[in-house]
Formats: sequence, structure tokens, C-alpha cells
Amino acid sequence: MATPFSCYSGTFLVLIATGHGIVSFKAGPLHSRSLSCAMRPQCARYLRLAWCSLLLRSLIHYLICGVHGGTTLHYIDDNDGTPLYTDGSVDKWQAGQTCSACFAQPDETMTFQGTWHDGTYHYANEDPLSVSFQFEGTSLDVYCIIVNSVSYTTAMAVNFTLDGASAGNFAHSPNPSSPLYQYNVSVFSVSSIPSGSHQFKMTTSGNQDSLILFDYATYLMLPIPRTQHQPRRPLGRHQPCFRLAQPPLPVQDHSPSGSL
Repeated sequence: MATPFSCYSGTFLVLIATGHGIVSFKAGPLHSRSLSCAMRPQCARYLRLAWCSLLLRSLIHYLICGVHGGTTLHYIDDNDGTPLYTDGSVDKWQAGQTCSACFAQPDETMTFQGTWHDGTYHYANEDPLSVSFQFEGTSLDVYCIIVNSVSYTTAMAVNFTLDGASAGNFAHSPNPSSPLYQYNVSVFSVSSIPSGSHQFKMTTSGNQDSLILFDYATYLMLPIPRTQHQPRRPLGRHQPCFRLAQPPLPVQDHSPSGSL
């Protein structure tokens, strides 16, 4: 979340709220006497625009790149081809946003990218359902939609594994006094795991019918270090987040001393 930045009387301030506090950038007033340019109004106007452009790009950098202490935030959507859905029966997993036969019908405008995966597990006569994916990072958060209706299966009981080892569980029982649909519910969260490739799996568990509405996951990834043998490359849309640029330098005046 960021407060609006302002440019007035030559003073520019941008405040960016990150996961580790407030980051601020400030440049002092641009007094006309500090400019030795022969056309001071044009110089001041240029510098104001340059500062605004720089700080706006810095703000966009923090909002889009999702910087968290030198790491970058990445998303895994349920529908982006990364997750692998498995079950013991045919068509137990459905793309929820296009499933007219599914009982659960969340508001797609409240979900990430307008999609989710719907899977219902009946323990008495079906094999467990699971969703798994690989990621490369130092932390992981998994988000689902939970339902509080009691007119159909809305309980949720799942186990987690990370790199093949047990990593906990999550259980939900419907509560009619709560909102019918609850979005962005964190069902799994782990931090400070070794940087590298990891495998995550969420599986229905126990002797309980379960409904899984998987929405998305996020993970933090450390920047790839650049060795001394790797040449610098121009920044592109798929490159790691850039470093903040230096502020523009005042315009130098090469006109004779005493000119206006």
C-alpha cells in the first residue's frame, strides 16, 4: 500500500509501505537560485518532471515487483498450468468458474485472476484428491476459498507435504453464522526454508468428506546472483527487479558569468 506522492514547490516525497516498514525518498526544494541555467523556469520545470518520473517509476517498481527485503514475490494461479491435479476418479477436479454443476459458486471477482479449482472428496468410495506444484523460493503461502453452507459438503480436511516430508494439516468446519464464502484464506504458510527448488502437495485426508476450492499460492524468491563473468544486460520485462536509479543532476550552465 502506498500513499499518493506529491510534487509541489519543487519538493517531492513518496512513501511506500512494504512488508518491512516504510521506505521514503525525498528531495529538497529546488530553489531557482540553485539553478545556474539561463532559462531558470524551464530548468525548474524539467527537474520537477524528472523527479516525478523517477519517483513514480520507483513506486511502480515496489508495487509490481513485490519487493520484500531483497526477494521478489511470485504467484501461482490455480489455472496457469503449474499445479498438477490428481484424483482416483474421472473429473473430480473442475475449473470452478465454468462449472455450472458445482454447488459452490463463489464470486469470481473476489478470487485471484477470476479462477479457482473445485474438488469434492467422498472418503467412503473415492481415492484422495491432491494438488501439487513445484516452486523455487524461500517461503510459501497457499490460499483457498472456504464455504460455510451446511446444505452440501463444505468441510475441508487436508494434509500437506513439502519435499516429501509431512508439513502439517488444515481443517475447516462450516459455520452458518459466518459469511457464506470466505476468500484469500491462508491454509498453509511456511517461511525461512532453504533457497532452491521445492515440491508442495496438498491432499484430502482422513475419514471425512471434503471440499477444496484452491485459488492461488505465493512464494518469495531470492534474486539470482550475478557473477563477475556475467555481462550486464539491459533490463527487460522478465528480468529481476531493477535497482533504484540516481536522481537527476541539476542542469549545468555554461553561459558567461552574470547572465540571466
